Amino acid sequence: NTGDASDVVGLPYLHIEAKHQEQMRLYDWMDQAKHDAAPKGDIPAVFHKKNNAPILVTMELDDFMTIYKEWEAGRE
Repeated sequence: NTGDASDVVGLPYLHIEAKHQEQMRLYDWMDQAKHDAAPKGDIPAVFHKKNNAPILVTMELDDFMTIYKEWEAGRE
């Protein structure tokens, strides 16, 4: 127990809500991730999958663009 509500640790500045469900409730899951991420100012993301399918990542567009811009800046 790290005191961190994130389902996955080791990715600084990201709060990850992990779900393995057949029925998707992405907006509910994202609300939970945003609530839990808020105290530390982390970026909320939902890692989700269903049986026999790859893991997908859901996040808000603004957060994705923030990450993408940092990635792109590192390539230049």
